[in-house]
Amino acid sequence: MATFPKRPRSNHVRSIFISDIHLGSRFSRSDQVLRFLQSHQPEHLYLVGDIIDAWALRRRWHWPSSYNELFNHVATMAAAGTKVYYTPGNHDDFLRRFQTQRPPIQIQDRIVHTCADGRRMMIMHGDQFDDVEENAKWLSVIGSIGYDFMVAADRSINRLWRLVSPTPLRISRCVKQTVKKAVQ
Repeated sequence: MATFPKRPRSNHVRSIFISDIHLGSRFSRSDQVLRFLQSHQPEHLYLVGDIIDAWALRRRWHWPSSYNELFNHVATMAAAGTKVYYTPGNHDDFLRRFQTQRPPIQIQDRIVHTCADGRRMMIMHGDQFDDVEENAKWLSVIGSIGYDFMVAADRSINRLWRLVSPTPLRISRCVKQTVKKAVQ
């Protein structure tokens, strides 16, 4: 009979790219991100914007200890040799004032990643190319509030829906995509 370890083995990988965790939002899944990072040992970790959700934190402070565990793990990874890069997004744009190229975490608007085969990629969140972000930020803020409301409704509806079907309904995702198309 095969036995399996309780905790996944650490997999050595070259690079990991993570974005849109939205720490500060009630709907952040930081525990899943932490479990993933605990099972991998990358040479490079790229945090590609909206890791922290300052918009949600301004509306309502929500910072459970699991967020600190996640940041502490990233710091442990950096101490163990992982190069950590952070490029801010629209929800954590306050970090753009603290740009630095010094370890343990390099914060830059744009970061160049060199692939194993020598190709180079520009890493950035991309909010700088969003016309709504540039010209009507208020609309993005309202959209963010509406999306949080829809996710809360999604969760409530899906609690009941599970009695009927194991496949969850993705109402908030559908509404978000429809609204984005309409705004564009």
